[in-house]
Amino acid sequence: MAQQLYDAREKTVQQIADLFGVPRSTVYGHLDREKSVPRQPKKRTASSTETEAAKGRH
Repeated sequence: MAQQLYDAREKTVQQIADLFGVPRSTVYGHLDREKSVPRQPKKRTASSTETEAAKGRH
């Protein structure tokens, strides 16, 4: 069930962990990464890009 919720993007790992009353690490341990649909990283906002550029990280 956790795998289905994760793959359908219905719940985050934290939400799944809360639902079952377990730590996130337990959820990660039970997810089949071979079958999981990869998640896209959060989009960077212009302000965070500008901040990183100012720090020389860009």
